[in-house]
Amino acid sequence: MDLINRCNLLIVDQSLESMSNKSTHTHSVAKVKKLKITIFFIDKINNFYYTSSTFSLVKNMNSNDKKLLLETESFVKEEKRFTLKILQNLKVIDAKKLFVELGYSSLFSYCKDHLKYSDQESAIRVNAMRLLRDLPIAKEKIEKGTLNLTNAGNLFADMKKYELESGKKLSYEEKNRLVNCVDGKSTRNARNVIQEELNLKPISSVEIKVSNKTMDRLNKLKEKLNIQDLDLLLNALMQEKEDSLIKSPKITSAPESDQCPQKRTRYIPVKIKRELFKQANYRCQYLQQDGKRCDSHAFLTVEHSYPFAYGGSNRVSNLSILCFQHNQYKFLKFKMNMQ
Repeated sequence: MDLINRCNLLIVDQSLESMSNKSTHTHSVAKVKKLKITIFFIDKINNFYYTSSTFSLVKNMNSNDKKLLLETESFVKEEKRFTLKILQNLKVIDAKKLFVELGYSSLFSYCKDHLKYSDQESAIRVNAMRLLRDLPIAKEKIEKGTLNLTNAGNLFADMKKYELESGKKLSYEEKNRLVNCVDGKSTRNARNVIQEELNLKPISSVEIKVSNKTMDRLNKLKEKLNIQDLDLLLNALMQEKEDSLIKSPKITSAPESDQCPQKRTRYIPVKIKRELFKQANYRCQYLQQDGKRCDSHAFLTVEHSYPFAYGGSNRVSNLSILCFQHNQYKFLKFKMNMQ
């Protein structure tokens, strides 16, 4: 308050001085400008002190403690602003697939390995970004601070889980309604509300005893597939990728010839595919400029280095193993270079 009082007195002094000093027109104009600038900054100071919810509680504290508390409050506001900015940037990075150029097979891997978020932090931010991307109302509520990052991420994950389990797509209006349902709620209450609204079945608790070796393999699969929820991982293994992920392909000796059948066809013999996967160690072979190799073991495909659609052959020397994202990226890059 001492600072504010001193500044207010300064305004009065400058006002009287500007009215009494009539020596030159230029001098008067300069005084008026200086006065306007002073008033502008005083308004900012007054607004900061009087709108702060902390001020009434800290007015009797010493100046250092006041500064610490008010500064912390200011940093929290900045944190919320930067959180929204990070989500908006992730949205653009995902749309342009910029993480692919850095050698990552997914946005999750980019967040975890490049931005150094934990697994949970990465999943929350990726899901929150997708909610913000699909529903403008979510952006408004995150910006206001009524929808926190965790609730946004959990809501998107629960909506996807509902759609997978029920086979039904939620409408735009239904999704907006769900966002309003979790608005302003704690993480626990929001989760309960969503499970009730979507009628999600509670997860059955089953105790399974497994060896350390089996647990290690499950943890490796969770990391390779970027699926941290064990229930979702088991569903993925059973429903979609059981043969390719659980049963290792049988390895045979290298083909006698580097040439597939002479007839022009996309078909690549199984024994050649097996050898290619073995040589790649069942991992994407994409290399970025600094030599970093993509670490993806999921959704691998056999790729033609010189695209088949542009006359590329099925010779082994023209084939490599890439994840889906890098396969798409290399083909699009090839097309751009051909134009």
